[in-house]
Amino acid sequence: MPFNKTLDHVAAVSLCRRLEGNQHAFAAVDEGSLARVVEAHLEWAQTKMQDLLAQHNSDAVSPSNQADAKHAMAFVQWLINQHLVAQSYLQTVATAHRAEAMTAVAAGSP
Repeated sequence: MPFNKTLDHVAAVSLCRRLEGNQHAFAAVDEGSLARVVEAHLEWAQTKMQDLLAQHNSDAVSPSNQADAKHAMAFVQWLINQHLVAQSYLQTVATAHRAEAMTAVAAGSP
């Protein structure tokens, strides 16, 4: 099965939502709409960054585009953080399961 970046992002955001509860930035988004919302935010951020690069090459960057680019970069940084939190959580769970399995094997349980 090919890697799907959107699904990977949604999985990370979904896991972080469960960990953070009502404090999560997307807490109000229902699970069925989460993929669409994350994808829309990511597309928006990519467009704003491309706009900024195009303006940068012409030496005419407007203040509103600078603000949009900062907001877009903040979203991308937030999304990366969601992945790091999810990865850390999953590694912790995997380590706990391995320790549990090793303890069971040492005790003679299947």
